[in-house]
Amino acid sequence: MNRPRSIGLTLLVLFTVVFAAPRFVHGWHSLAGEWRNAFALVALGCTSLFVYGMAARIVYWTSGRADSRAVGAAGALTRFLALALLQQRVLRRPIGVVHALMFWGFGSLFVIFSLPLLGLDKAIVPAFIYVTFNLALVAGGVTLAGRLLLVTRKLRHLTPVETGSRLLAPMLIAAIGVSYFFAARGVLFEFVNLSLVAIFFAAIPYTRLLHTLAVPIWLSVRPDERLALPAPFNLAHQSEQDAVACGLPLGPRERQDFSCSSLVGFDACTRCGRCEDACPAITNGTTFSPAEVMKELQQTNDRNSRVPLTSLAHALEVDACTTCGHCEEVCPVGLEPITVVLQLRRSLAYEGEFEPGHNDALRRLASHGVVWDAERNLPVDLPGPVPWPPDPGAEPPELIYWLGCSGRHEPRSQQIAKTVAGLLDRAGVRWTCAGDAEICTGDPARRLGDEGLFQRHALKVIALLKQARTNTILVNCAHCFNSIGKEYRNFGAQFDVVHHSEFLGRLVQTGRLGKLEALPRKVAFHDPCYLGRHNRCFDAPRDLLGRIAGLSTVELSEMREHARCCGAGGGRMWRETEPGAAMAQLRAEQVAASGADALVTGCPFCMAMLEDPVSSGGMVTRDIAEIIADAMRE
Repeated sequence: MNRPRSIGLTLLVLFTVVFAAPRFVHGWHSLAGEWRNAFALVALGCTSLFVYGMAARIVYWTSGRADSRAVGAAGALTRFLALALLQQRVLRRPIGVVHALMFWGFGSLFVIFSLPLLGLDKAIVPAFIYVTFNLALVAGGVTLAGRLLLVTRKLRHLTPVETGSRLLAPMLIAAIGVSYFFAARGVLFEFVNLSLVAIFFAAIPYTRLLHTLAVPIWLSVRPDERLALPAPFNLAHQSEQDAVACGLPLGPRERQDFSCSSLVGFDACTRCGRCEDACPAITNGTTFSPAEVMKELQQTNDRNSRVPLTSLAHALEVDACTTCGHCEEVCPVGLEPITVVLQLRRSLAYEGEFEPGHNDALRRLASHGVVWDAERNLPVDLPGPVPWPPDPGAEPPELIYWLGCSGRHEPRSQQIAKTVAGLLDRAGVRWTCAGDAEICTGDPARRLGDEGLFQRHALKVIALLKQARTNTILVNCAHCFNSIGKEYRNFGAQFDVVHHSEFLGRLVQTGRLGKLEALPRKVAFHDPCYLGRHNRCFDAPRDLLGRIAGLSTVELSEMREHARCCGAGGGRMWRETEPGAAMAQLRAEQVAASGADALVTGCPFCMAMLEDPVSSGGMVTRDIAEIIADAMRE
């Protein structure tokens, strides 16, 4: 028996004792005669059903693979307090207040009835406390049941069976609250009240109530780093031959190929649909839905499930995901559908199944080191004041400016790269650039599912950057920022990666760029997903724009952590069709509604997607470096 399973089963026994024993003793002393015997049968039966069902879930959860991502006690405690106990994300919506009150009421009653285990008499709790908490159960259960029937059923297109299964939990909770107020009227009513609590206990492993236990467990085992992908192998510590010889699946083929934490996460999903409401791909004419992904994988946690995951990945259209991360941002319990989606893409990749255009992109990446067509898009020549590679005997550069594939090969991004370089020169920064030695970070390969190609590129880039004799890497691509700054840490790299909006802010603040002239404009900033949601860099671009006199900054209707995706992420940029065009158009409409004269962004992918639809509305799209350059010239 594996260690996680042993721990899980031990905790199950302890939880059962803590939950069931006080209520069993209470019922035994409250009832007499045949009623006592009947309750004993109900309690023992329900406890047995609970233990059996939860033991089965623990076996399923611990049948997965060990997770390569770190989990710390401090992070687990913080998540548990914020997302489970305080219900912070649940409270973001009005209906969440109802859920939270019901949760706190039931949790408080659980604690009160467990007081005898601490040697305390629950009679010390005033009667009005019992009344208040049971009223919360009734009000919460009835409200959630009514909303399910009147709103959710139609909104989520639930079948009668799904509606019935969802209705069970709130109605059972409401019934427990109602029965409390009748318990004093006679032994029958008290028996019903005690039995309903026992039935609630027994129903947990078999109904949507499972999330009451799965969520705290998920928050305890969830990796500390948000939106971090597990790696099936690590080429920094093993050769490709060793990785293949180990026989590890390079992408999940069956349920057991997911990590244990992922399997718990599937059951922690309550199918509330918030991720579906936030997903930009939903409004783009695809059948993809992060909620549907979690639902289907939740159903694989059944002992009878034999669905091949590659078939499931096809049916769910996982290639439609932009990996924007908005699903994780809005999930009440912080589930990460995109990490699951990217693992399913690995399954498809290692079957050689790609969307049209993806194969060509990966072939260029493998053969030429860049995802752009290097023959049609000639690289820009941008030498820095410090030649590459830096002379070991000379003063080291302040930083290496990493242009990225777009900055080197895409014409519009080349203009931005030249602007950044000009600002660095004006500030007297001693910088260097790898020039023709620079290759892609491998980000497109990882998003498309080719983990091996990504890791090979990552190790080459790390070796290249170590030649720079500086630890500071300047980037103006949000995807390079994420790969080098976050994902490369798994391969031993510890670089100080700075986005150009932050570094230019430092130059302005210290006076190295000189005085900025006034710009009488109204602009809106678009948060790139991989800069904002993925890496929480929201303030630096806004602070920089705020230093320009006369420049008025307005916020778009969806901004910061809830910013709408441009549509290029997740490898969609390289598909033959342009599936992100509809997403970009929606964002352009938000820009027009803001009243801004110009849209400002900080990522070449966003620039490529948004420039045309924004210009059709009579506005321009500028990189944040170009705004600073404008202030320098005027």
